[in-house]
Amino acid sequence: MSRVTNRVGVETLRDLLEGARTAALAYVDETGAVQALPAAFRWREGRIRLGVPIGAVRGGGRVAIVVDEGWFWWDLRAVLARGALAPSAPPGGAAAADLAWFELAADRVTAWDYSRLHEEP
Repeated sequence: MSRVTNRVGVETLRDLLEGARTAALAYVDETGAVQALPAAFRWREGRIRLGVPIGAVRGGGRVAIVVDEGWFWWDLRAVLARGALAPSAPPGGAAAADLAWFELAADRVTAWDYSRLHEEP
C-alpha cells in the first residue's frame, strides 16, 4: 500500500535555505515555559547560524527552528531543524552588533514542500 507525502530531502529546498534571512526559533526556558522568537538566519554549506538578541538564549540549549515560506497550502514549504546551540562568530555579511550568534548542531532535520506531493511505496 502506498501513501501520499509532502516530505522532501533538505537539498531540494536549498534555494529556500540560501535565500532566507529569518527563522522562527523555539526553546524551553529555565522555568519550563516554551519561548519563541525570530532569529537572523544564515545557511551556508550545510551550516546553520542564528542571530538572536544578546541574552535571549544560552549556548548549549536545545532548540527547534523553522524556515518557511508560502501563502497558500500548495505553496507551503519549510525546513524544521532540532539540535543544540553553540556560540559562533557572526557569519560574513552579518553586521548587526546587537545580536549574539550561534551555530546549530542539528541532530534532526525534516523538510516538506506541498507543491511536490508524491506517492511513496
